[in-house]
Amino acid sequence: MNEWQKDKSFRPRRSEINLRPTYHAPGIAGLKKPDSSGAPGVARELHSRATAEARKEIDWEEVRARLRQGELALERASTPDPQRVEAVYRQRAAQLAGRRAQAGAVSPPLPVLTFYLGEERYGIELTALAEVVPFAGCTPLPGASPEVLGVVNARGEVRPVVDLARLIGLPEGGASGYVLFLRGEGAGLRVGRV
Repeated sequence: MNEWQKDKSFRPRRSEINLRPTYHAPGIAGLKKPDSSGAPGVARELHSRATAEARKEIDWEEVRARLRQGELALERASTPDPQRVEAVYRQRAAQLAGRRAQAGAVSPPLPVLTFYLGEERYGIELTALAEVVPFAGCTPLPGASPEVLGVVNARGEVRPVVDLARLIGLPEGGASGYVLFLRGEGAGLRVGRV
């Protein structure tokens, strides 16, 4: 430890402090020492060299030509051109047509019988139906659930009839309507109009 570090009141003399800046730049030729204004001359010299080299490398005519091209492209983009608009529309139409072709063939239509329950319309595949007959009434079954209206004689067979509106929770459709007999099922479904 130095004396001034041990004794806080000790101050070194001015002659002991080196106030002049030292400058070492080994290997860099042609650089100036710092000037009297305090700005480092090395940085100033390097900056002036770099900007001089950059000025030599920039082709200002090319820069101006690129700026003009950019201005023209911006002007063309902001001004609607009828030929260009038509070309864009044709391109979009071709893309949309290509998407439809890629989607594949459209499936064949599904044949269904549409019927009404109240104001709502429903459909059932024709292949699922055995026959459709007008509802003329049926014989009630004691102890059956409220959805089962009763039984009917259909071509010599006794078949139960279910009120489809009650079954799915809709208000009753009245005493008229049709009965849809399904293939493979013994029951018939009473519906409104067909």
